Amino acid sequence: MESEQNKQWRLYACGPRCLIESKRGQAQQLTKEAIIGDFLPRIDWWAKQCGGSTPDILLDIARHFGLHAHLQVTRDPARIIKSVIAGCTVIAATERSFDDGALPLYHYSLVESISTAGPASDSDPYLSLFTSLQDGGDRRWTVRWSELEVRLPTYVLLC
Repeated sequence: MESEQNKQWRLYACGPRCLIESKRGQAQQLTKEAIIGDFLPRIDWWAKQCGGSTPDILLDIARHFGLHAHLQVTRDPARIIKSVIAGCTVIAATERSFDDGALPLYHYSLVESISTAGPASDSDPYLSLFTSLQDGGDRRWTVRWSELEVRLPTYVLLC
């Protein structure tokens, strides 16, 4: 039987799961257990929504584990593209659900790459995203910038 803490993490930890995914395969990895162990005692509301995040909490986690030192929240396409190219961790925080129900309201997705190749023009590039799902799984997919824009994203840049 699934523990209550694991259930909460599955439902609410899309932000920290993006940070974990951004470090997968690198020498310095991040784990669910490390995040919970260090942050559950610090964030009172994690007792009922373990892993729930704001941009400030994502920055605290990143700084605590030595992953990033600077946070910027923006909607500026030029900054977002420049940050992805520079190797920064870029997380899209959407404020609207996708029609197929794949994303709940206020969900974080990791931007893995941005491409202007193919049928999209420079004004409507493709974003490759990693998205954690509430069933505990994850999904990788590609979406045009314009398709994501209708979900009112802000972008959390961690460099």
